[in-house]
Amino acid sequence: MKIAINASILDDRPSGLGVYTLNVINYLCQIIEKSDQLIIYTSVPQYFTEQSNIKVKKIPDMTQPKYGKQAAIYRFIWTNTSLLNYLKKEEVDLLYSTTHHGPLFYKNQIITIHDLLPIHFNYKDSLQRILQTNYFKFVLPQIIGRAKKIITISDCTKSDIIKYFNVQEEKIVKIYNGYDKNLFFPRNNARSYIYGKYKIEDYILAVGASYPHKNYDNLIKAITLTLDKNIKLIIAGGKDEYRNYLKKLAKELNLVDKVLFINYVPQEDLPYLYSAAKCLVYPSLYEGFGLPPLEAMACGCPVITSNTSSLPEVVGDAGIMVNPHSIEELAKAIDLVLSNENLRKEMIEKGLKRAKKFSWEKTAEETLKVYEEVYKEAFGGKS
Repeated sequence: MKIAINASILDDRPSGLGVYTLNVINYLCQIIEKSDQLIIYTSVPQYFTEQSNIKVKKIPDMTQPKYGKQAAIYRFIWTNTSLLNYLKKEEVDLLYSTTHHGPLFYKNQIITIHDLLPIHFNYKDSLQRILQTNYFKFVLPQIIGRAKKIITISDCTKSDIIKYFNVQEEKIVKIYNGYDKNLFFPRNNARSYIYGKYKIEDYILAVGASYPHKNYDNLIKAITLTLDKNIKLIIAGGKDEYRNYLKKLAKELNLVDKVLFINYVPQEDLPYLYSAAKCLVYPSLYEGFGLPPLEAMACGCPVITSNTSSLPEVVGDAGIMVNPHSIEELAKAIDLVLSNENLRKEMIEKGLKRAKKFSWEKTAEETLKVYEEVYKEAFGGKS
């Protein structure tokens, strides 16, 4: 079995789709049979190690998401021209795209659809978002129609795909995300580390202020209703446009000293940030999976999150679920966690136990089974 992997979504600061891509491929490299071959197409080959049956092919940097709309257009052209030429030259059996960015005309392909965000939230704040919305409406249905299998990361996204694209359920395979167990675990010295580096303490945490559906404006408003007037809200990461809107809102509500922003947090600092937090609040209106709650639970951080989309699948009974549209519910949940140390301890224990249900090893193993199933259907017999 000769498999090509389209990892064009990766760049030098992976987040979201990039984290998924990096981990799934690296764990696949560990478990794939020596008789099978992997060819990884990526602009950041330093993330992977070549072996006798694993090749890493460098592709243009312009495919990287950090280049915005130019990257989106270039990636589409590259996927439907250069990649197809490589596949023909290498005589591969299957193509696996770790995202929805597959070629329009390729028969034996598997894609992963992480969410249908552009359909749920038709953002028109930039050309890139408009292009993405049109891609989901007009291009993705064509790719879905030709793909042999679709991997998705939650029952929520699976239901969305069936609903919006009229796909037969048996064509879709749900495989949950994992998390990096070597990175995300409780850190005993987290408070001193975070205070030493960021000069913050006694805080609740929010991560990934990328787009309005993250709903952090409601969280900031909820801070005005919380009983603990000394607690701070730290919003880490995200994108400039939405973050600037949130900064303006905090200023309007006289919360400049209580709502603090960290523009970029290195991956190695995240577990410390989680471990030192009183809780993570993740009030997103829609997520295909929601990695931050899982990472937080793995670090022993209590989680407050939305009762919508895939988030109940991830958190289960380990966290507090709220209506993300209710500012009052958010504030009450925060007060409950901050005022009840026994509850915090119980949430920490449940969260650590819950996190163990997810792993990138399991994700890779189940993904490999999909390859084998598609190969068997296409060529008959075992690889």
